[in-house]
Amino acid sequence: MRLFIRLNNGVPFEHPIMEDNFQQVYPDIDLDNLSSEFIEFKRKPIPILNIYEKNLSVTYKIIDGYCTDVFSWYQMTEMEKLEVDQHLAEELKNQQPTLAREFNIGVTRVK
Repeated sequence: MRLFIRLNNGVPFEHPIMEDNFQQVYPDIDLDNLSSEFIEFKRKPIPILNIYEKNLSVTYKIIDGYCTDVFSWYQMTEMEKLEVDQHLAEELKNQQPTLAREFNIGVTRVK
């Protein structure tokens, strides 16, 4: 499915429009010969951040004649990474008895 986006003074405006919706709203516009008010949009997959990355955001940018997603995010500081590690360690510590009960795991003592 092709996507299109409106331009306002040459800058991507609002959000991409699916081809079917675009044709319904703008039936007189030739999709293969767009006016300067529109440009084809190429969607990029959303990156999956690791636990030490945060604040994923997206902007739209025109690259090589198409508009596309441009993603950005931040690496956590060393202090933030330590806080995440401590939080995960605490969660794991608190879950161990629960997981043992859920899976009927017991301790066998050998004499």
